[in-house]
This record gives sequence, C-alpha cells and structure tokens, in this order.
Amino acid sequence: RAECVDNILNMEFFQSVLPRMRDLRCDWNVFFEVKSNLTREHVRLLAGAGVKRIQPGIESLSSSILRTMRKGVRAIQNVNLLRWCRAYNIDASWNLLWGFPGESIQDYRDQLAVISAIPHLQPPASQGRLWLERFSPMFLESHRYGIREVNPEPSYKAVYPNDVDLTRSAYFFNYVVDGALPPESFSSIVESLDAWRARWKSGSRPLLSCMSVPGLVRLVDSRDASRSGVYELEAELASIYMAFFEKPTGLSEAARTLGLPGERVEEAVEVFAEQGLMMREGNAALALAVGDTSYVSAV
Repeated sequence: RAECVDNILNMEFFQSVLPRMRDLRCDWNVFFEVKSNLTREHVRLLAGAGVKRIQPGIESLSSSILRTMRKGVRAIQNVNLLRWCRAYNIDASWNLLWGFPGESIQDYRDQLAVISAIPHLQPPASQGRLWLERFSPMFLESHRYGIREVNPEPSYKAVYPNDVDLTRSAYFFNYVVDGALPPESFSSIVESLDAWRARWKSGSRPLLSCMSVPGLVRLVDSRDASRSGVYELEAELASIYMAFFEKPTGLSEAARTLGLPGERVEEAVEVFAEQGLMMREGNAALALAVGDTSYVSAV
C-alpha cells in the first residue's frame, strides 16, 4: 500500500512507471493525485498497475466555473472520468467547490441537472467554499478576479513566532470576493450532494449499466425508482449510443463516423439526453451508462 505525494501524477508515468508496475503483477494498492482529463485507456492502465485510489482535480461540474479556474477541461470530461473510475473500480475522492468570482445562479442550476443524471457515479467526498492557496491563479492575480483583503489564515498566529512574516510564509489565506453569491445560493446543491452521498452509503448504489454486442445495446437503469427499467437499443440507435460511449464526442464527428445524417444523430441524442441516458454540452455528447469492461465493445 502506497500513498504517492506528487501533487499531480506525471503523465510520462503512463509510458514508463505504470506499465512496469502492471507487468510486475504485484498486489499494489496505490494512491495518486491526478488531473481530470484522463481517458479510458489512462484509467485502465491505472487499474492494471494497482492504483486503486485517486484524487482527481474535478472540483466543479460547471464548464463556466472550470474556465474561471483555468482547469483546461469541461464538465463533460469530468463526468467521463467518473464513469471510467466506476467501470474499473477505482475510488475517486473529489471535491465540489463554490464561491468563485463571476459565478452565477445558473451555474449551480446547470450542476444540479448534471447531478440528477449521475447518481450512479461516485459523489464528491466533500464540498465547500473555495480555499485561497498560495501559487494558485486567484492568489497570484487576485486583483483580476476581484479578490481583496487577502490575509493569512488566522490560525497561523498560533503556530509561528511573531517575527515570522506570515504574508510570505502562509499557504492558506482568507479573502473577500467582490460580487460573490450569498451563502444561501448553495443550499440546493448542498442538499443534492448530501442525498447523493446517502444513496451511495446505503448499500444499494444506483446503476446505469451497459452491455453491448454489435447491433444491440442493453441499458439497466436503477437511478430513479419512479422510472427504473431496461432499455434495449437496436441497429441505428445502438450505433448512435455507442458512438458517444468512449469519450465526449462532437455530434458532427459521430455522424461522419456512422455515415448518418447529422439531423438524425442530433435527434437521437436529444431523446437520450431527455431520458438522462446521455449528457450533452454544446455540440458534444457523452453516454452516461457505465460499461462492464468484460463485455462492452464498439458497435
């Protein structure tokens, strides 16, 4: 069992360290912090190398807020990582943060819609207001973000002598954000996250599972008791669903790959999204079902 203390897993390890760990076939139980833009192949290799626990930098299910954080990923990519972690049985300990400069009520309404569709994926371990940390973009460019009154977190005074300059030594800071949303703005999302975690701790976790063979996709849905059941997609619909299974994919790209009219693909994606079987973000979409990695294959 090993806890790796790298702040972020070096991507070069996917060509060097992790294949070697996999090939040794040892009984590893390894933890890494990782970026959230990992693909299915990355997650498969992590699992094969004995990485059973990760802390991905997801931190939001709103692409607007992720842009503010300069994460370089979209919400749909974060959801895809959670899908593959569930498929390969990797524990993903992530956080959902709020209190960002320029965020809006709509950002949290959008996240509530995403959360309602993914109770079968691992919920965040915690949630709360953004911490301001040294070296972060919002610390280094605080004036740009409307962050002011930046002061070392008060508890440092109980640890360091009075002659230590805490403005140079501290890592965590208190601050004020101009135009921040009031605390009650986050009550709905807190309730939703608490309910999500409660279901995962109940011993009967929700499912949206997928098994496929060429020309047929079978989805089993137990996310919502009022509409749980089985979907069987055949022929064209099966192909459309699986075109968005591996990763977030553009609708036009999927149409070209399938040789289908763009309107037909968009029509099917809209229906899948309304049923909560897909997530759509702009011109991209993602299948939300989790595949049994022993059975799922391209259709």
